[in-house]
Amino acid sequence: MPWDHTGKIYTEQPFKIDFTRANDLEYVQKVNRQVADHLFPGRNPTAMMLKMFEEVGEIVANPTDPEEVADVIIMLLDHIDQLGYPVGPIILRKLEKNMHRKWRVTQSGIAKHIKDDRG
Repeated sequence: MPWDHTGKIYTEQPFKIDFTRANDLEYVQKVNRQVADHLFPGRNPTAMMLKMFEEVGEIVANPTDPEEVADVIIMLLDHIDQLGYPVGPIILRKLEKNMHRKWRVTQSGIAKHIKDDRG
């Protein structure tokens, strides 16, 4: 199905969002999938990543706007979901890996891990 929703405006919400579950990452990922499938059923990873880069630019322009940050998180959640991974375990594994790395901060303030034999 092509991704062509030019001018399409949704007047009805196809499902209710349970805001009492906002801290349930698995639920948020599920709702994100439902919304993305409803609004953009023909999306593809390349187009979604290009859109995400556009959204990152909006964060740079408005670094304290939480909705701009949310846009990028939404795009990343959709991408990892399309790859078939549950986001919680992936993030926790990556955080654990990062804890065991050595880090340095560049003169411009960017944190970088010091590469070893394991990467």
